[in-house]
Amino acid sequence: MSLISFLNDLFKEDGFELVDSNSKKYVIGNPKKEKPIVIKLLDQKLMQKLLINPDLYFGEAYMDGSLVIQNGTLTEFLDLAFKNIGRGDKFLWLGNKKNKRDFQISYKF
Repeated sequence: MSLISFLNDLFKEDGFELVDSNSKKYVIGNPKKEKPIVIKLLDQKLMQKLLINPDLYFGEAYMDGSLVIQNGTLTEFLDLAFKNIGRGDKFLWLGNKKNKRDFQISYKF
């Protein structure tokens, strides 16, 4: 499986553009913005690395400059990613509780 196929299967809500190290552009998902977030991969090996271990290599590439985010911020991209992998609910850690207040009432120290 390629990184592009994996990301297109994953991103069902909104999307972004991915530009590989050869300047080839891919549309991931269905971007809603007129100018969507652009992720540029400047290292040729990064496509494979991100497919193998995205938790490690995304942050590493961002910090060393081999992954560049344009038309948005890291936070905006992560919000978009979390929406699509099921972590978009800010109270996810509450389990089946309806809101933060329910959690505070039911949790005792």
